[in-house]
Amino acid sequence: ASESELNNLTHRFRIGSISKTFTAAAIQLLIKEGGLQPDDKLEKYLPGFPNASKITILQLLEHRSGVCDFTQKDFQNYMFQPVDFTMLIDLLKKKKPAFDPGKKFEYNNAGYVLLGFIIEKVSGKKYLDFLKEKIFAPLDMTETGYADYDADVPFLSKGYFEGMAPDNKKYNYSMLLSIGAMYSTLADMKKWLCCSPGTLFGTQGTTPLGWASGVRFDQDAYWHSGITNSYSSFAFKVKNADSYFIFLSNEGIKPVQLAKQIGAKVW
Repeated sequence: ASESELNNLTHRFRIGSISKTFTAAAIQLLIKEGGLQPDDKLEKYLPGFPNASKITILQLLEHRSGVCDFTQKDFQNYMFQPVDFTMLIDLLKKKKPAFDPGKKFEYNNAGYVLLGFIIEKVSGKKYLDFLKEKIFAPLDMTETGYADYDADVPFLSKGYFEGMAPDNKKYNYSMLLSIGAMYSTLADMKKWLCCSPGTLFGTQGTTPLGWASGVRFDQDAYWHSGITNSYSSFAFKVKNADSYFIFLSNEGIKPVQLAKQIGAKVW
């Protein structure tokens, strides 16, 4: 989209860490198909990784694995070149675990890189191919996908930060593939919220894996936020009710703060 064009319902936005909900759903589908189990140990798929004999799939999904996360320096070193899961895992193998698996919750990007690798290993397909076949196509999410820094994506809204338009083309989004590299639209995100959980992923009324859950805005709900390179997003769904809100922004604001303002007005 051009700088002079106002956003509308056709525009696509990078959704940052909401991308993790697709990774989690892909794992859940593999569990449903019998390809893996929540209590499988990481060593089954990545022998030799630190604490692999103790870390479970479920702990990776729930940010309780203790895997040492990427640092800001890691992002600076890897966000400007094409990378793959193997390169990132080699980096993570050199890091000392942050804590014993299961000991506590600590939001973690590195764990979702490991999950992306496991999806490819178990399914025998590339991460994006699996998502397209098992999630995007069945839900008719034709406006959701992955785009690298130099891709020409129709209707991709231009990102801003503090009123300025940084050169987002210098970033290579391959490092964020299974943790924060997707784009989507309001229409597609509605499809995602309304099916998850649903017939694809679980029993209606449960919390789908990969989402935060609890009482928020006085509602029993689940939600996720995202922020990446001048884009921010938030998706919120009340359990067992046709009640939700989604915002997608092409400005690098703090999504949780804006979500609180929206939620306070809605409920």
